[in-house]
Amino acid sequence: MREFEQSFSKQVDDFLDFYPSYIEHVRPELNGLFREEDYPSADALRKKFGLKLEVLPIPSGDDFRVTMSAEEQARVAREIDANVRQSLEKETEDLWSRLKSVVSHMADRLKDPESRFHASLVTNVFDLVDLLPQLNVGQDQELNRVAAESRNRLCGYTAHELKKNDILCVATASNAAALLDKMDTVMRQREEATVDERIAPASGPSADDIISHMSAYMETATP
Repeated sequence: MREFEQSFSKQVDDFLDFYPSYIEHVRPELNGLFREEDYPSADALRKKFGLKLEVLPIPSGDDFRVTMSAEEQARVAREIDANVRQSLEKETEDLWSRLKSVVSHMADRLKDPESRFHASLVTNVFDLVDLLPQLNVGQDQELNRVAAESRNRLCGYTAHELKKNDILCVATASNAAALLDKMDTVMRQREEATVDERIAPASGPSADDIISHMSAYMETATP
């Protein structure tokens, strides 16, 4: 934990050290639209960062041991497993929504020839799809595939390159629209299905799988 705190603190310090140069970099890109008050001071930003580690047990129906009848044990085990599956489903839905949000924002910006956009239009997509496999605790393979496709089809060019090339801009906007259609289809199908159909006990990740996945992510996140 101590090493993770030190790594987190260093990443914040590195970002804040770079922050002033980032502001100077975007100043000319905004072509007179730059406003100093849009950018908080480094001290104000530092207060926005924090780290809290909360260690909680992850229940598993198979590991539930208590003195009660076999019938009661089976019932409680089923309830625990159902709660875990519902929690995983909620977290997975949130990841789908986050991916859809950044792709939708890119599509809206690129299809409007009068819109102004910045480097974050592409980097926001790239950063999210790069992180999604680690956040995907429910191990939704379709989500991983759509994230990888979003990286390949939307992040091949910088925002500056898209601004300067109408053909690239239109093609990327079309790719974003196609991905949105795909995500809408997947999310609609999942809304029509039950939780048990979406994450069945036999195919869903176990508590051990979840812990292993989260441990691997923590190791990846810590240099």
